Amino acid sequence: MPATASPPPDTAAQQAFRDAMATVASPVAVVTAMNGRRPHGTTVSAFASLSLTPPMVMVSLDTRSHLLAIIRRTGRFGLNVLGTHQAELAAAFAHSGPDKFQGSPGRQ
Repeated sequence: MPATASPPPDTAAQQAFRDAMATVASPVAVVTAMNGRRPHGTTVSAFASLSLTPPMVMVSLDTRSHLLAIIRRTGRFGLNVLGTHQAELAAAFAHSGPDKFQGSPGRQ
């Protein structure tokens, strides 16, 4: 069977898809885990209920994520579902850096 070339990307269609998906309401959460005494966290929108018995959730993280490595090692994480009034918190945890927890509830 002869190989066929993929059609070139349609950037207008890609942008239209991106724009359409941006209007879809999706929940946002901060996933956290402890590395010894140091907290780590990141903002996610890819999570879902997995099971009621036992209660379980599924979270999607980048395979290169340091947070994922901590979760795999410890087997524990927290899922903090955010409300619409917490956009600033979601933005803070969406960026890399050591100061994500400064000013967060429960942290000094």
